[in-house]
Formats: sequence, C-alpha cells, structure tokens
Amino acid sequence: MRKPLFLTQRYLQQRADLITPIDSSGYGRKEWIVARSLCHYKYFALSELPENRWEEALAVKIRQWSPFTNYADYIVWQADAVFVWVWDVDLQQQSMEQVGLKTVRSFPETILRPAAKHDGGYLLACLEGVEGQIWQAGKLIASRWWLNPPNLREWSQFLRAHSLAAVTEVPTPEVTELLAQPWGKARRSFGGFKAQQERDWVFIGLLIFVMIATWQAVDILKAKSALQQLQTHLDELNDKATPVLTARTAAMNYKQAAERLFTLNSQISQIELMALVVDKLPQQGAKVVEWAYQSGELKVTIEASNIDPRYYVENFQSQPLFVDVKSENGRSSNQIVMSMHIAAAVH
Repeated sequence: MRKPLFLTQRYLQQRADLITPIDSSGYGRKEWIVARSLCHYKYFALSELPENRWEEALAVKIRQWSPFTNYADYIVWQADAVFVWVWDVDLQQQSMEQVGLKTVRSFPETILRPAAKHDGGYLLACLEGVEGQIWQAGKLIASRWWLNPPNLREWSQFLRAHSLAAVTEVPTPEVTELLAQPWGKARRSFGGFKAQQERDWVFIGLLIFVMIATWQAVDILKAKSALQQLQTHLDELNDKATPVLTARTAAMNYKQAAERLFTLNSQISQIELMALVVDKLPQQGAKVVEWAYQSGELKVTIEASNIDPRYYVENFQSQPLFVDVKSENGRSSNQIVMSMHIAAAVH
C-alpha cells in the first residue's frame, strides 16, 4: 500500500528527550510539539483597555512576564481574552539542529490536547507529567504543570487559588490523544514574526516541490510563469516584514509609558502563597501572626510552643518556590521570623 505523500510528521520535544516520527523522509508537513513541561502559560484579560491598545499592551506584558530572554510564543485571542504560551527558543533550536531541521511549525502541547467542554478544574496526562487546568466560560484561565500527579492538598490549593471549591479527592489524569489541529489558532507572535515566516517558507518549499514534480507534465512557459509567481511572493514577504519590524520598534518605544499604566504580577498569588506557607507549619501548635510580602520578598512571623529554627529553615527550603530562607528571633521566645525570596512559579 502506497504511503500518503504529504503525511504530517511530528517531533515531540521533552525536557531530556526528543521523540521523532517513525518515518521522517518524504515531503510531509513537519510540526514541532513543545511539551507542557517546557512551556510557561499565562491568561491575560484586556477588557479594561481600549481595543486599539490591546496589542501594544499585550506585547509589553508578555516581555515583562516571560522568564526567557529569547523565546518563542503561541498566542490565541478570544475577544478581549488572550491565551499565551512561551518557551525557550534557543533550547528548541538546539534540538532541531540535532535532527537537521531549520524551520518547522511549532505548537505548545496544551493547544493540541482537547479543550474542556464545561467549566471547572481538570487534570490531564501530558507527554511527561500532568497539567492542571481551570476553565471558565470557555476560557483557559489557569494552567499548572506537575512532574507527578499532585496530592490532595496541592490540588485543593490550585482550585482555591482560582475561586473553586476544594474537593475530597484528586481526579485521575485524563489520557487523551494529540489533536490533528489545534483548538485555538495563533493570531500573532510577539516573540517575532518567525512563526509566520516559517509558514510562508513552507508554502514556498511546497510550491517548488510541486513545480519540480510536475516539470515534465507542463510546458516551459508555465514553468516560467510559476517562477515569476514565486518571485512575486518573495517580494511580498519582504514588503510584509518591513511594517512588522517597524511595529515592533514602536511597541518598544511605548514600553515605558505602558509600564506606568499596567502592572503585571509574575509571582504566585498571595492566596496560594499563604496556603503553601501554612502547609509547611507543624500540624499542631503553630500559627502565622504577622505577614509581609513585597516585590518577591516574604517575611512571616510564626508563633509556636516549640521553636526550632533549623526545622523551619529546612522545611521551607524543601519547597522549590522558597529561596534564600533565613530565620531570626521574634519579639518573644515562642516566635520566629522567617524571611525568604519567592521564585517565579511555573504557570
């Protein structure tokens, strides 16, 4: 049986592995799937801004939030709501070079997993680990990745942090197949116009292949006409690139003004942060009596009948979110003051 000529070939990039298609020969479309473990996700609501400022404001917000200096992104618009995934483009390029690829169409794993049909919290199995999702009114308002399924406390904290009621058990991760097409179409990439260029160059490559494959079936005049069309398309691409670059420059010029108008909190919410702190306290006899959090620095005073500074430092350091944990004596002998830096959480 003859194989399909244009079979889609998918490369699955994980943290320490790359799954390549069984048959990477031929001229099928090549797609690069970035595992959820390598992506950061953020939901942006722009309803409070004038529509003509949406793209400008979003470009600034993404650059401020992205944990990567050089990143690729996948952006889906739904009216005034925006779903954004970003990942390390340098790491992707390294993996692509290993298999001899230069340009591919890239997708975050989540966009190829079935979207929820109803509101609520969901737990999905991923290429590696699991992803917690919260949907409201058909919008993915929150997403979090775990290497191992969360325990009941972690899952309940994730739900409560987004105004959902706690549950009595953790759902079994749903196992789904990757979709043939993404459930959300990318409208624009602020990491650059590389994604659109990639699709254009794939089209050009396909046009060249078809022209060569049918060379003997067409006359020389038609072949020359196809070459002229190809040159015209290349000229159009160059013309399109100029305004895109100009728009990016303008967006950066507006960055300082936009920063005064918009604030972006890339840290974990204080509700979820409080829940994590309480989780690290002994089961009985300990309570938080003072709380101070600003610009990623947390200072919390704990009161307990038995104060062991070493226990508290080691216990808080076991949570990757807490960095540079220190302790000092409180106002009384049964109090201890813990100070720490809060690392950016994976969302």
